[in-house]
Amino acid sequence: MIRIALPNKGRLAEAARELLARAGLEFELRAERALQASLGGDFQALFVRAEDIPEFVADGAADVGITGRDLVAESERPVEVVLDLGFGRCRLAVAARDESEIRSVDDVAPGTRVATSFPRLTARFFRDAGRDVTLVPVSGAAEIAPHLGVADIIVDLVSTGSTLKVNGLREVATVLESTALVIARRELLADPDGARRAEELKAALESVIRAQDKRYLMANVPRRALAELKRILPGLNLGAHHRRRHGLGRDRGRARRRRPPRRLPRDRRPQGARRDGDPGHPHRTADALTRRRTRREAGGDTENSPGHARVSRRSR
Repeated sequence: MIRIALPNKGRLAEAARELLARAGLEFELRAERALQASLGGDFQALFVRAEDIPEFVADGAADVGITGRDLVAESERPVEVVLDLGFGRCRLAVAARDESEIRSVDDVAPGTRVATSFPRLTARFFRDAGRDVTLVPVSGAAEIAPHLGVADIIVDLVSTGSTLKVNGLREVATVLESTALVIARRELLADPDGARRAEELKAALESVIRAQDKRYLMANVPRRALAELKRILPGLNLGAHHRRRHGLGRDRGRARRRRPPRRLPRDRRPQGARRDGDPGHPHRTADALTRRRTRREAGGDTENSPGHARVSRRSR
């Protein structure tokens, strides 16, 4: 059984569930607020806080997890990144008040107070920048801290920047670019069977992600314009209708001559073969002769009898 830890709420929860469902892993919930769900086969979902998922995976409570890169980096737990899912895109950014003189990291003075819910990443960022700052840990709503005098600047997640603008803040620097990741515990990938199952899950999710960027284009194009169309769309494949219409082979594109319908010479046609149908068609002719011979042997209808006429009409 592969246990997959998923966010129970927040910006990644709905997208993660939709991705798994499109990959064929349907959720079977016992109740609306259930903490577990069957995904069919060998997979089971666990619903936990997004920030706890790296801990659950590293400690072995879950085998695989879907959470943000920012949370994985902040946890500093030993997990393996299996796949970058691409959604949930945001950035961990440094922001200051609009009227602040801080325009870049170089303007951050020693002792500057920084409010953040990412203390490890924030401390590492300013340490690498050679800046001595004072961290002010907060659990949320860091945007209000500079206005309350709790901090001078903040480090928080930014998606569009609208929240910062509404609260009179502007970005100064980017700490980390983040997207949703699939992570796995190292012991799972070290086991051959576990690694195989993780690879199957990865392949299923990748197929869904690749399909999101593909579009099916169908068009009626004049034959004289095909060369130009192929130049514009190098991956173009001719449809089966076009190949049949122009006698093109499926594999090499060679023209194939259509064989004319088989017709028996006039002197070899069976007696009584019809002129208005397909006189040389061996199966149709053989069936008609068999029916006629059967009636004659049974002493039934003759060629000019009403019964024979009815057979002829039905055979048209």
